Amino acid sequence: MKLNTCYKKTAYLFALALLLIFIFAATASAEGGGTLYFRHTDGRFEYLQSDGSQVYGAGSISSRGNSLGLNPEWESKAAADMNGNGRFELIIQNKYDGRLVVGYLNASGNDIERYEKIYNPSGGDRISTDWELRDVYDLNNNGNPDLIWQGVSGNVRGQLAIWFMDGLTATSPGRITQAGGRATIDPSWQLRAVGDLMGNGRPELLWQAVSGAHRGELAYWTLSGFERSGGGRLTHQGGRASINPAWQMRALGDLTGNGNPEIIWHNSNGSLAYWEMSGNNRNGGGSLAPGSKSASWTLFGMKPADGTTTPPPTDFAQVEQNILYLVNDIRATWGRQPLQMHDQTRELARAHSRDMANNNFFSHTSPTTGSFADRFNNAGISYSAAAENIHKNTVGDARTAFNGWYNSPGHRQNMLSRDYTHTGIGIAERNGTYYYTQKFFTPR
Repeated sequence: MKLNTCYKKTAYLFALALLLIFIFAATASAEGGGTLYFRHTDGRFEYLQSDGSQVYGAGSISSRGNSLGLNPEWESKAAADMNGNGRFELIIQNKYDGRLVVGYLNASGNDIERYEKIYNPSGGDRISTDWELRDVYDLNNNGNPDLIWQGVSGNVRGQLAIWFMDGLTATSPGRITQAGGRATIDPSWQLRAVGDLMGNGRPELLWQAVSGAHRGELAYWTLSGFERSGGGRLTHQGGRASINPAWQMRALGDLTGNGNPEIIWHNSNGSLAYWEMSGNNRNGGGSLAPGSKSASWTLFGMKPADGTTTPPPTDFAQVEQNILYLVNDIRATWGRQPLQMHDQTRELARAHSRDMANNNFFSHTSPTTGSFADRFNNAGISYSAAAENIHKNTVGDARTAFNGWYNSPGHRQNMLSRDYTHTGIGIAERNGTYYYTQKFFTPR
């Protein structure tokens, strides 16, 4: 069950408006989807957790506590569980000298707590910049993710190589071969993702033609060790699948939690989409929630869904941040400026949610703190325009609250209004019911 209601006060109109809207709907715990990792051109990291149809988690990833991330000379290449601890690590390469490092995420997945070098077969920590790391995947099913390279310049242009790894050390490097010789490919074809596309327990390399006569076409190679043992084109509706080159293939894996792989796409205009695959045939797909991610962000890796049910949250601070992300994302879609989280107002929102939970009521008017305006005034927050949305449900996630508000005209008006520049979001729980408060205002 979920309920929401909103309240708005505009000081410069000297008027009050109260809107109480109750929306009842059956809800269930959301299935765990995949995690998508993004890197901004300025060095920042962010992640989204999505099952395709909805985002149920989002946030920034700091670098040893620094929210600015890494110097842009370090390029994010892939994400993989490099040490078997169930967490995904970020694989990063210096674009000038070829150095390779792994960034280890903390348990919450929101900070790179340390970095370690990846060592090449000679014991060094770098590789010629003639080679680009294209993906990381356990090619030989030994529990160690391996590194897959494509030669992009010099005398290795068009060649392909693998580093079979033991932890962070390359122990069995070699070139990909075909029919007894080195396999090569025209540089107009770029290796974009690696995974078990065909469901045969063998890895496939997925290719996208980005220029030339085959521009927009898609293909795959099946590997057996270093040897290319098969392959073909991706298909759709009885013919070859193709795509506008503005779309770039970015990942392959089970995003939706249905047990089948999806191809994840990122458009140069920021749009995100996915294809559902059955072997090498596209049999479905659609736009990927949240729908877009600015072209200043590069999608560089994905942690696949594990099929488990997402537990109710205990750290409401992250859920509050997820709501802010969803609200600002839809504001951007409507051409609005993002709201800034205001710490004092956030604590005010948390206090009202706790008040509702502890005293078993659901209203803008509290028996202990009074009206919405009383709480703002008693906190000493001066504003020229302000509003409040409240909501409750039995799920405890960000998306359920956001959907409830967005599907209600009054709440949606508050979320999208140009009158507000700041917000405070607070959540509390009692006996399995979650209470949400979001305050909007513009400081006077």
